[in-house]
Amino acid sequence: MIRTQQRCIAEIGVPMQVNVLLVDDENGIIQALRRMLRPEPYQLFEAHDGEEALEIIQREKIHLMVTDYKMPGRDGISLCEEVRRLSPATYRLLLSGQVDYKALQQAWKDGVVHRFVAKPWDNHTLTMHIHEGLKQHALLQRLEHMQEAIVADQAMLLTDDNWIVRLANPALCRALDCRESDLLGVNLFSASLSTIAISLEAEVTRQLDSDQVWLGYFNLLNQHRDQVPSWMAISPLGKRYRLCALNLVNEHDINSVDPALAVSSYPNTHSRKDQPITNDPKLLIISADASRISDNTAANDYFRRLKALCPPNATPYYSQELHRFLVLLPGDINNQVCQELCTRITRELPASRNELPPEINIEQKPEGTDDWEAWLRSHLHKDTEKTSIIPDAEVEFKALPIFNAQGGLVALESHKLGEYSKTEWEGWFNQLMSTWDTRFTETLNIVVDASGLPAGCTDHFLAALNSAREQMPIQCFIILDEDYLISDDPSAQAWQAQLLDHGCKRLISHFGRSFLNARQILNLPIDGISLAPEFLTNIQDSKIGAPGIRMLQKLHEHGVLIYARNIHQLEALAASQKANIDWLSGAVMSHELHLNQLHWYGPDSQLG
Repeated sequence: MIRTQQRCIAEIGVPMQVNVLLVDDENGIIQALRRMLRPEPYQLFEAHDGEEALEIIQREKIHLMVTDYKMPGRDGISLCEEVRRLSPATYRLLLSGQVDYKALQQAWKDGVVHRFVAKPWDNHTLTMHIHEGLKQHALLQRLEHMQEAIVADQAMLLTDDNWIVRLANPALCRALDCRESDLLGVNLFSASLSTIAISLEAEVTRQLDSDQVWLGYFNLLNQHRDQVPSWMAISPLGKRYRLCALNLVNEHDINSVDPALAVSSYPNTHSRKDQPITNDPKLLIISADASRISDNTAANDYFRRLKALCPPNATPYYSQELHRFLVLLPGDINNQVCQELCTRITRELPASRNELPPEINIEQKPEGTDDWEAWLRSHLHKDTEKTSIIPDAEVEFKALPIFNAQGGLVALESHKLGEYSKTEWEGWFNQLMSTWDTRFTETLNIVVDASGLPAGCTDHFLAALNSAREQMPIQCFIILDEDYLISDDPSAQAWQAQLLDHGCKRLISHFGRSFLNARQILNLPIDGISLAPEFLTNIQDSKIGAPGIRMLQKLHEHGVLIYARNIHQLEALAASQKANIDWLSGAVMSHELHLNQLHWYGPDSQLG
């Protein structure tokens, strides 16, 4: 038995002599951990407080530390923070029955704590986390050796399978003008680190799960929120980690980057070859939160952040009003790419959760106008308040069908939260209700994704929802970041109160990326969970997936709605059946449809 375990450990790159440190002020807990780990070929060390643990860390090479949170003197989080400074490659696992959730969440995001396991623990689950922690330690050590072998200017970072940054080399830190600690614990696709569309995440994950290397254009953000463009190669490193190597685009080459080429690797969400491309320029009219821009300093800062979000061949302008800005787009940027840019600006430009997202209108250069500058100058004197994003006649309202485990249509999801005005939302609901009322008898369920967006981003949607509810019953589900659900910020609390007043149910976003256990989830003010794209991929593994399935079953027993999005593979669909998922959506079932196509899934349709 021991020999078999040693062979397996050697295969994953974990050193034959593994040192594990157990830290707890209760001797009974340490003895219970010793009994659990007795079959493992580990050298166990024990400490009864933080100071004793630090003495061992300075004396011995500790590969993994399991520490209690509540201890006399130095608590578990402060101990992990000091251990990170003294021994960065030591995997830090926090074990506790009671914990300050907000403090723990911040520690996890900052890379201070790698994993949290609640007491009482499941021996199988805790042993699995320890094994995975030792793998990560080995990979961190291996990457440090790799860094010595590569050229000095090669920027690299390591993420886990949740795209959380676990290591960044000096070259990347210099490029982003930051410290490694600023990057640890941050999601590679988050708004704080990149301007890449979140929809790309599922595509890259799917490609790496197939043991392929993803190559493409990637925009990172430095600490000043300026774009740092690069070409990135992402390769799988085992099943649980990803290695990202970047070739940075220098200032001389930035203007030579073709935006069409940059987005060509984003399936389903960006431009296609068969889409028509107009030669006429477009003008984005961006109306910011006027209460936040009251002087030239604020306007200049806003303009700088806006410029960082625009492609190299776009030209931003000031307008005569402090809170309004213009972006001139050349004709080789088609409508789809334009809408993607609008979404990015709406999501990324607000500097805080208290700041409302900007309203964006689009105007096409009139036919027969050859002088761009003259057209632009004339536009500066026009009233732009009534200009809509797209003329009503050109709007093609869509929705993503959501199905239950039996394949029946149960809900619809819109992906246009930050792009529509109140009038356009009213048009969306009118088209939707017309189709739904004539083809379906069930209550209309609407899912809206507000993750990654500031508080108040649902105002236009809620106003239109109220008008629609006067004609037929509609149940609305809002996907929120967990930060909002636990926040003491008045704007976050007011937003949640607003959603409750409108009868909206709340789903927590990207479930599976946090350290939350089932008990903590049940204590949050939510009605359901939206799974992270990789969750179904992970539960396909019989060993690592079992705890996740048990957690979902427990949540399901307590009436928590479980929604799985971005199902693009048949294997993930099969895993959803095993995990007892309530609602599902993705390319395996259906792409986004025009609202007048929803009858395909009606009860009287042969497709339904």
